[in-house]
Amino acid sequence: MTGGDAVAMAADWFALRPVAARTWLVAEPGHVNCFLVEGDERAVLVDTGLGLADVHAAARSLTGRPILAVNSHGHDDHRGGNWLFSDVAAHPLASPSLTVPVPAERLAAYLAVAREQYAAYERLRADDQRFFHLLTEATTPRPLPPSADAWTVPAGPAPAALADGERLDLGGRELTVLHTPGHSPDSLCLFDERDGLLFAGDTLITGDFWVHMPDAEVDVFAATLRGLASRLAGSVREVYPAHTLRYRVGPDFLHRAADAFEAVAAGEAPGRPGTDLLRRPALRHDFADFSILRPLGVETAAATPAAAPPEVAVSEVAVSAAAPSAAVDGAAADTAPAYEALAYEAPAYVAPADGALAGLAAIDRELGAAFARYDRALMAGDVATQQESFSAGADVVRVDGDGPLIGPTALAAYRAARPTPGPRRLRALHSVLSPGQTVVTVSTNERLGPDGRVLGLSTQTQVWARAEDGWRVIAACVAPMSDGNPAVASSAGAWSAGASCAGASSVDAPSADAPPVDPPGVDPPGVDSAGMDPSGGGW
Repeated sequence: MTGGDAVAMAADWFALRPVAARTWLVAEPGHVNCFLVEGDERAVLVDTGLGLADVHAAARSLTGRPILAVNSHGHDDHRGGNWLFSDVAAHPLASPSLTVPVPAERLAAYLAVAREQYAAYERLRADDQRFFHLLTEATTPRPLPPSADAWTVPAGPAPAALADGERLDLGGRELTVLHTPGHSPDSLCLFDERDGLLFAGDTLITGDFWVHMPDAEVDVFAATLRGLASRLAGSVREVYPAHTLRYRVGPDFLHRAADAFEAVAAGEAPGRPGTDLLRRPALRHDFADFSILRPLGVETAAATPAAAPPEVAVSEVAVSAAAPSAAVDGAAADTAPAYEALAYEAPAYVAPADGALAGLAAIDRELGAAFARYDRALMAGDVATQQESFSAGADVVRVDGDGPLIGPTALAAYRAARPTPGPRRLRALHSVLSPGQTVVTVSTNERLGPDGRVLGLSTQTQVWARAEDGWRVIAACVAPMSDGNPAVASSAGAWSAGASCAGASSVDAPSADAPPVDPPGVDPPGVDSAGMDPSGGGW
């Protein structure tokens, strides 16, 4: 295909529209909204869409500056054009899905839905032209390209790793990276602080929030949105979501979404049985102008009181490697059908099944939630939340085959220096309730390869103690995993105006440079060396 052909095909498929100064909508109307943000020296394309037409040619028609493609997360519909770009960046957890081709069966399944969608638009068009006049050039769905049946999405280049708080310098304009897990562990937003523009990916959706997939968690989503609303309070002018024909909303949408997610997570917003776009069953929590989708059955199970602690204060649950993911606190059973991955890549983080945490939650619900929060942080390489889960006392200790690390500073230095070795999943959890205010947990984790195969195992014994501010780990003993995959490079190179984040894991061997003990009289510092807010909460 010649360059002219590519531009012509791009012009037929994409809607290109300025939305702010040196900022353009690059939309596949009804499918994905990408956005091009230009500075004096370079530009950023937020997501690369489906890959049905040449998004690079579309973006190149708007700017002559070098373009960095940034994926808001690793799902198929946000990375289809990555292979057309030499410079790509994303959260480190997105790398496994971005560097492999999208399976042909997933593309074929999406094409079937896309054809159904366009047929629905054709039925709507006459009524809209006669009565409503709502559709514009930028919001009118296009017929599929003639070559759609030959659609492929090749593997893309390895992305540079982006860290929360990192700034992308475009020359006279900066975009700040915000890690926003919930829809997926690798989700991020980009924020133009100067102009108040939030490029939200799937973190904010003006339609259905998909929280019924295995890599989504409603309580994580709720915490992310509340934290985002607080962090950006008074500074957002416009929000640009990645889906539906409403590609621009005001800052109030963020606050309403945060309120809605908190209500759903707390069980205060009833749901009704329904389906998603692909006609898969889901529990729909409908609000004024958006809906939150959760797995069917989760609401009923959540309403069931937790069982009383057993007379013998020992709870042991073994989890099948094929068990489905579900709510974080172990109180809700995910009865949704097996994940068919029609339009999405397999997640890098696989949440534990309900049973793995139910016994711990039965001992103490807050402890169950604390362990789940730590487990998510461990699997995602969230250094700040891992550190927050451990006691700040000077005698906190972590032991592995290389010996002990004593004190918060030693633990923080170790975590900041070590990369996350790759996807993992909690296999089993054994809990022992002591006569005092401590609980011992013995957990087994699986190390997963990109194809989901188990590459190795590790065990971790933790002593949890109740403190004034909640449950904290006061001692941990770890049997390390075998190393199966090289760590993902974590530098965004010349695109970054700040330090990149190296993920951390409490199951690796410690850094040789990590101090073994905190110096006497030195207060433990906050964990911000990896570009993360020491307050935790997913930032």
